[in-house]
Amino acid sequence: MSTTVVLLSTRRLPPAFFDTVREDLGDPEVTLAVISWVAAPADLDAGKVSTFTIIGPRGAGEPEAVAPRPEPTGTTPPAATVAGRNRGARKVAEGMLPKAIKTGLKFLRSHRADKELGKAFWDRVLSHRDALSTIGTADVVIALDAGAIWAGWNLGRRKASTPVVLGIPAARRELDMLKVPAGHG
Repeated sequence: MSTTVVLLSTRRLPPAFFDTVREDLGDPEVTLAVISWVAAPADLDAGKVSTFTIIGPRGAGEPEAVAPRPEPTGTTPPAATVAGRNRGARKVAEGMLPKAIKTGLKFLRSHRADKELGKAFWDRVLSHRDALSTIGTADVVIALDAGAIWAGWNLGRRKASTPVVLGIPAARRELDMLKVPAGHG
């Protein structure tokens, strides 16, 4: 019996990572499926994962086309000038803040981005038919990073029969418990 593990990730995963996951899970024959926000690595072997579902923005990881810049006309609109002055004033004001406050602001900005990414990732999981069917076949679902935690938590609430865990060590414990026959726990 082959075990299917679904990996949820919002970050780029290197090709060697999948071998490491198999090794850490203690089962070289485990079937890995990935639901990712970003595209698969270009040098990923087809045998490393069974499916790699991309649910991120811009048409499944395709780079968006860059529009050519318009020719300058020599005049700057007043709104752009004022916005530029305000941006510079904000940078100067932040530069005068104590280091502890600057560090706190940086922390808050980074976590706000994680929260927004996590909710966007969850919305994409819900709206993507391939992602839902992949999760439906899973024995264990692993949230690998901060952006995937929200989706993992919601999946755990919606589908109680499939364990959803954070990180590889917790997944190893769940897989070990699945291998033990019922009544021998």
